[in-house]
Amino acid sequence: MSRDKEFVAQWLPYRQRALNYCRRLLGDLDEAEDAVQEVYMKLWHKRDELRKVTHRPSYLLRMCHNYCMDRLRSAGAAGFCSYDDGIEVAAEPMVESSEERAIEQEQIRLLERWTERLGEPQRSIWIGIQLEHRPSREIAQELQLTEVNVRVILSRLRKALRAELLRER
Repeated sequence: MSRDKEFVAQWLPYRQRALNYCRRLLGDLDEAEDAVQEVYMKLWHKRDELRKVTHRPSYLLRMCHNYCMDRLRSAGAAGFCSYDDGIEVAAEPMVESSEERAIEQEQIRLLERWTERLGEPQRSIWIGIQLEHRPSREIAQELQLTEVNVRVILSRLRKALRAELLRER
């Protein structure tokens, strides 16, 4: 198989997932398509080094995440927050006071730092289930784990996050 066909066969199946992830982070489909295209260009340029990558979806999503974060930071996005769409909020009125907004932003930054500190497969499980809303069965197959293992890891991650949030208060 030629290098071109090998690259397409190995990386293109994850394009839609990368696009969905970037759309959630950037909030705009056109921006997300640009981001995914840029990430795939970076992958293409270093395709010879990518043979060592054992878990392509995680690697691709991490590249997408980093690219989107850089793009948001460089754009100076007001109220920059990468995990807004991944946080489930009770149906209450929007936060009105600046103090409440500051607390919410700090919690979001804490969640982002916490997620970045996760290793594999925890990061892939957290992002896949909590942010991308993918079924645990799909993630288990992707990571070559049992579905029970994925649910146990997710339960432990939620417990660790609760402890982290309580510690920060």
